[in-house]
Amino acid sequence: MSALQDIFIDVVNRDPADSPSGIPLKLAMESCHAGFDVDDLASVFEEHFTCRSLAAWYCASSQTDGCTVYVEDERKFMFINVLIGSRVSARFKLRNSSKVLLFVFFCCCYWLGGILYSVWYIVGGGVA
Repeated sequence: MSALQDIFIDVVNRDPADSPSGIPLKLAMESCHAGFDVDDLASVFEEHFTCRSLAAWYCASSQTDGCTVYVEDERKFMFINVLIGSRVSARFKLRNSSKVLLFVFFCCCYWLGGILYSVWYIVGGGVA
């Protein structure tokens, strides 16, 4: 959102004959809110298989060759069939739609011995 406002500044000891109501200026304002554009989830997860529900993924799993899936109904990104101790990676396309610097907090959760562990990652965002 942007706006343009007329303002008048009065300076002490200036000639009042010059602009009696004050020195005219135009004040330009712009506001924005921080946020990533996540309306198009297909572009965020463009390198991965996406499906509406986990049941839909089970039906299509024979046609996918990757080990990553984003389930829209559960809002979860999952690595499928990954052996314990192996390394996997995934890339996401996050677009900063604002002029404000953003940081992303990722949480990776895993089960080990009946205990849920969480690992947090902080990634610095860029400015559009």
